[in-house]
Amino acid sequence: ELYQLVSNLVDKGVSVIMASSDPLELFAMTDRIVVLASGRKVAELRTDETSQVEVMRYAVGAASGEAA
Repeated sequence: ELYQLVSNLVDKGVSVIMASSDPLELFAMTDRIVVLASGRKVAELRTDETSQVEVMRYAVGAASGEAA
């Protein structure tokens, strides 16, 4: 029901910000994925141009202090 509501809003041109740690949910429901770590943006990726592996590389690299 929530996903249908979000989809209906998007169809009407409304922007929706979604917070999730579930990759399947993110890839199914988003156009862009922003990876945050320690309150900072470490990556902004187009969903159709990235992969779960790339998203996780940014998340893990940022968490370990590596440059993403």
